[in-house]
Amino acid sequence: MWLMLVTVGDIIKKEEIESHPQRNILTNAVGVVGNLKVDIFPLTNETMTILLCSDGLHGYVEEEEIRKVLITKGTLQKKAQKLITLANNAGGYDNTTIVLVELKEGE
Repeated sequence: MWLMLVTVGDIIKKEEIESHPQRNILTNAVGVVGNLKVDIFPLTNETMTILLCSDGLHGYVEEEEIRKVLITKGTLQKKAQKLITLANNAGGYDNTTIVLVELKEGE
């Protein structure tokens, strides 16, 4: 299984994520230009849930908090709602968009 991601920013070191001046700059977007630059890499066998989100979530909720929600038991809908609640409770000054995909064994 392979995951394809749209590149949405500079290559930023993990320790710079919260403070890098270009952390919110889009360098590519679907439907804006004719050529789309993508990153493709293999998923590990441990990958069971994929989260695609806007900065309304990752800009307000710590990565570890997000991970805890994703590994808990429950439906994708309940996990998405919990993540939106966390974002809103953390300030919620931006729109929050979340897409969760769950991979089943053998997919």
